[in-house]
Amino acid sequence: MKKLKIIVLVDTFLPEYFGGIQKSVLNEIEYFKNLGIKVEVVTRRMGDDIPTEFDLKGIKIYRLKTPVKGKKYYRLYPFFVYKYTPEIVKRLIERDKKNIIYSHDSFFTLGVLRNIKNVPLFFRFHAPLSLEIQIQQDSEEKYGKLKKFAPFARRFFYHFEKKAVMSSKFLLTTSEYMKSLIEKYYRLHKEKEIMQVPLCINKNRFKFCHNPLAFRKKLKLPSDKKILFTLRRLVVRTGIDRLIQAMRYVVDKYRNVILLIGGEGYLRNKLMGLIRELDLQENVRLLGFIPEEKLVDYYSVADFFVLPTYEMEGFGLVSIESMSCGTPVIATPVGANKEVVGGFSSDFISEDVTPEAIGKKVIDWLNISPERYKEIRKEVREYCVNNFSQEVVGNKLLKIFFPSDNKTLVTDR
Repeated sequence: MKKLKIIVLVDTFLPEYFGGIQKSVLNEIEYFKNLGIKVEVVTRRMGDDIPTEFDLKGIKIYRLKTPVKGKKYYRLYPFFVYKYTPEIVKRLIERDKKNIIYSHDSFFTLGVLRNIKNVPLFFRFHAPLSLEIQIQQDSEEKYGKLKKFAPFARRFFYHFEKKAVMSSKFLLTTSEYMKSLIEKYYRLHKEKEIMQVPLCINKNRFKFCHNPLAFRKKLKLPSDKKILFTLRRLVVRTGIDRLIQAMRYVVDKYRNVILLIGGEGYLRNKLMGLIRELDLQENVRLLGFIPEEKLVDYYSVADFFVLPTYEMEGFGLVSIESMSCGTPVIATPVGANKEVVGGFSSDFISEDVTPEAIGKKVIDWLNISPERYKEIRKEVREYCVNNFSQEVVGNKLLKIFFPSDNKTLVTDR
C-alpha cells in the first residue's frame, strides 16, 4: 500500500499568524503526522525577512513569494497566490505516495484546480471574506480613506469565493450554520454535497484547570472577584461593544465582577471611550494582544468566557479552547454559537444580541451555586474532548480523505 501525503494550503500560518483556523489546522497536522502521514504546508509570505522554506516541529512549510504588507503591490496578493500555487504544489506531489490536497483558501483552491487534475482537492471553506467586508464596509475606523473601495473589494472576493465553492468537488465547512449560509449566499444547488467537520483543539495543550486560584495569583488578579474573559478581534462583527454595554447591567447587580478583553482591532479607541462613558474603568480591562503561551492561564482564571458575536460566527475556536480548560462559555445566538456552545446546553445562549440580553444571561450564571459550578466545569471539558479533540476531528477528516485506507489509519483515542 502506498504511503499517504497531505499537502495543506492555507492563506497564513504559524509562527507569523496565530488565528483560530491556523491553530486548528496545526492540531490536525500534528495528529496526521503522529499517524505516519507526511504533511507539508504551502502558505503566503508575511514579511521580506521570512525564509521561503521553514521547518516547524518537523512540518515543512513553503511560503509563496507574494507581496508583503506595506509593499506597493500587497493588495494584489490573491493574483500571486493564484499564479504561483500550482508550481509549488506540483513539486510537492510524490509519485510513490497517495497524495491529497487540503485547501483552506479560495485563491489557493482556484490555482490548483486550474492546473492540477490528477490529485484530489478538498476545499474547507471557513467563512466568506466578502460578507465580512460587507458587514464593516461603512466603518471609518477599518478602511479610512479606502472606504469607497470596500464595495468593489466585496464584489471581487465574492466572485472568486463563489467560483472556488462551485468548482470544488469535495467541499467541507465547519458548522451547519456555515453550510446553510454558503448555500444561500452563493446560491448553490441543493444537490451539491457539503461535508461538515468542526475545528479542533489539542486537549493536552488546553488542559483542564484543577486550581483556578493558582492562575489568578500568577496573573496578579484578585481572588475575591468574579472574572469574565473574552478573546476577540476588536471589530464590528464580534460584538465587543455590546458586551461592554452589557457590563453596565452586570455591575449594577454585582460590583465585584471584572471583564478581561483580549485582542486587538480597529475599534480599540472607540471601546476605550465607551468604557469611560459607562464608568466601567474598574470593571473592564482591555488587555490587548495575549501571547499564545499565556492563553491557557487566562482561560483558567475566568469563571466564564463570553462570546458576544453580533454577526457571522462560522465556528469560534475560542469557545472550545475555553471549554477544554473547564471554563463554561456564555454566547449570543449567532451563527455556529448555537451548535458549538448550545450543543453543550442551550441555557448558555442569550435570548438575543442586545446588551440587556447578554447582561441578563451573565447575571443568571453568576447566581449558580459553587457545587453546581464545579460539576459544570467537568462536564464542559468532557463535552469538548468528546466532540472537538484533534483525535476525534482528525479521524473524521481521514475518513473523508482516504476512505479506502480507513481501517488501517483511524484510531479510537
